[in-house]
Amino acid sequence: MKIALIRKDFIDAQGGAERYAVSLARGLAGLGHKVHVFAGKFDRQQHPDITIHKVPFIKSPSALKNLSFQRNVRRLLQNHDFDIVQGLSQVFPQDVYRMGDGLHLHWLQIQTPVPWKRVFKLLSPRHRVILAIEKHIFKQDNYRHIIANSIMCKNQLLSYYNVPEEKISLIYNGVDLKRFNNEMKDVSRTRVRKKMGIKKEDIVLLFVGHNFKRKGLQFTIKTAMALKEKGYKIKLVAAGRGNPAPFLKIAEKERFSDSIIFSGNIKTVEELYHASDMLIHPALYDPFSNVCLEAMACGLPVVTTVFNGASEIIENEKSGIVVESALEVGKMVSGISFLLKNNQSGLQAMSRESAQCARNFSVEKNIEKTVKVYEEILRGKGVS
Repeated sequence: MKIALIRKDFIDAQGGAERYAVSLARGLAGLGHKVHVFAGKFDRQQHPDITIHKVPFIKSPSALKNLSFQRNVRRLLQNHDFDIVQGLSQVFPQDVYRMGDGLHLHWLQIQTPVPWKRVFKLLSPRHRVILAIEKHIFKQDNYRHIIANSIMCKNQLLSYYNVPEEKISLIYNGVDLKRFNNEMKDVSRTRVRKKMGIKKEDIVLLFVGHNFKRKGLQFTIKTAMALKEKGYKIKLVAAGRGNPAPFLKIAEKERFSDSIIFSGNIKTVEELYHASDMLIHPALYDPFSNVCLEAMACGLPVVTTVFNGASEIIENEKSGIVVESALEVGKMVSGISFLLKNNQSGLQAMSRESAQCARNFSVEKNIEKTVKVYEEILRGKGVS
């Protein structure tokens, strides 16, 4: 098959969603498909069988960035003939759209629950453009099939946009188990901890995300502070792009600033997983956090909320801890405390279960299911 994949940022080190896009492209190319990627930003070094097309777009303001990327992708695609066009970013029309970024309409309702305040937010050009593109994506003539990466996202799609259920496939994310595993954990753990000034006896809680507020860093800090007050030797490492200033203020106010490290964006994020004891991801909204699956594959228990699609694969109190809301800091603290009380044995048992769970969600299985969707679409087009 000749396949077009569309992702605004096609950069392995950028974040979990971007790493998935790169893994998907490489996996499809490895199966012998002709893969073309349309991206605004991308790594120069990719799989030799992947053709990358640069999509120009206006960098700012944000409304024009989203609008220009959508329009320029559409224009470039007209010059090619593909068997399958799949969007991994908000674009239309396409054969397949993967809901990796969730629904912006739903996020706005979470972000601004008071209706009259939401009206003012909807006047913003940025939100108006994103919502307009989102609405067009789910118009019947603009897609053939939708891939939802969680039951949560599937249900939201049915509720907000009335997409026929038979047009939706549930395919959980996949992780590159060759890269993300716990085989080199002991070696990486010692080296990275020494480099970051973290003591052997410290309990390291890890937060990874590029949208600090949406992914719940403020609640992660509160959880870490509460654990420290209970007497645990806690270090919190926050990785990703974002402004640490407002979160440092929270830490400084509670005299916790000496226990938090902002590492910035780390290319070898797997080494951070190895150096840590637990991933804390109290998301306000996350369709399916790739970093949770990556961390689990590296043997890290994950603490998250039901508003993260990744919670659907976690068995509560066995392969991780799942709470109803990011506001339930007390439940996160008590769950983590329970694991740490038994001289780490509880933590180690959950680590094994977490790694075992992740092995069921390899990127190869994800690609296999995705290709089946492609094949069904081709049959619908009358192509054998």
